[in-house]
Order: sequence, then structure tokens, then C-alpha cells
Amino acid sequence: MTRATVPDDTSFPLAVRRVSAGMTIVADPHRTASDEVFPTASASATTVGASALPQRLLEQVRSATSLDAAATALHQVADRLRLPALSKRGEELLGHPVHPALTDLPIGFWTSSFLLDFFGGPHQAVASRRLIAAGVLSAVPTVAFGLGDLPEDGQERRVATVRAASNIAAIACYAGSWRARRREHWVRGVGLAMMGATVATLGGYLGGALAFAGPEQD
Repeated sequence: MTRATVPDDTSFPLAVRRVSAGMTIVADPHRTASDEVFPTASASATTVGASALPQRLLEQVRSATSLDAAATALHQVADRLRLPALSKRGEELLGHPVHPALTDLPIGFWTSSFLLDFFGGPHQAVASRRLIAAGVLSAVPTVAFGLGDLPEDGQERRVATVRAASNIAAIACYAGSWRARRREHWVRGVGLAMMGATVATLGGYLGGALAFAGPEQD
């Protein structure tokens, strides 16, 4: 059995002395203890790159001053419909904002419809269509309470504007999907539902960014 000699040098990190199959292996003496403890940049480059893309998009939305006019118009519509007062009243009754609780309804209905389309196909077309209709109906008050909670100032106001637009677009896609299914155009209905799910996912990501936003930077 071959055995390599390990020098009695305290500069060698403890982690470099490994015993495998009866052989003592000495690692590169130039490798430091920090190399053993902390991962290298190349090992985590893929993960960092994947998470950086949505973060960059979010920062672009926050810095897009071209959205300010749309954000102002959206606030005016919400005020005209008295949605902030509605949202405040709901929060007083429940003890917390109503909008986050309502989002589970359309998400649940639309996700269930997707599962029926995937596993049941056209045989579950009627049930899937009804779930989409329930999602559209429940999304209306969800969006209404969300518009009542719009940020007043700062960069998050722009994020809320894009989020509202994506949510309204998702409702439109699902409403179109229901109409197509009603006319027995199942494939078209599934395609519109997939588009709605994609846009709704964007709205959900922006909603999470708003819910967990740090201090605003104007």
C-alpha cells in the first residue's frame, strides 16, 4: 500500500489532508483554507447570472421615467373610482390589506384549469372553461383592491404601473381563452391561457418586488 508523507506544516489547512482507500493524499500546498471554505466565483457564476436577469429588468422598470405619465393616469383612475377608500375600508375590516388574500383565487382557478388541460385534454374542456371563468370573475375585485394600494411616490410607483398593466393583460388573455373555448376552439383557448399565465407570472414577480421592497430611492 502506497502512502504519501504529510509534512508537519501548520500552513496546510486541515481540510487538505484526506484519507481515501488507504492512501493519504496531500492537496496543493498553495491552496489556502479560504479556498476550502468559500466557493469560487466560477462555481456560482451560473446561479448569479440566472438571478441577475430579472433583477436587471426590475431596475430598468424602476428607473424608467417614461412610465411616470402612465402612473399618474392610473392613480387618477383609481381615485375617480374611489378604490383607495375601498381598499382602506377592507383593511380596517380584515386587519390587513385585502389584495394579497384575493390573489390566491384567480391563481388557484387558473392553475387548476391548466392542470385539467394538461392531464385531461379536450375531455375536461367544460370543467376547465368554468375554472377560467371563475378566475376572471375573481380577478376583477383582486385588481380593484390592488389599484387601491398603489404607491404614492418613488420608483415603486412605476413598478406598480407595469404590474397593473400585466395583470389586466392577463385577465384579457384568460377572457379570450374562455370565449374561444365557448366556441369550441379548444387549442386556441389553451394557447391564450398559456399567454395569460406568462403575463400573470410577470405581474406576480413585480407584486413580490413591491411587497418586499426596501427603502425607496427617488
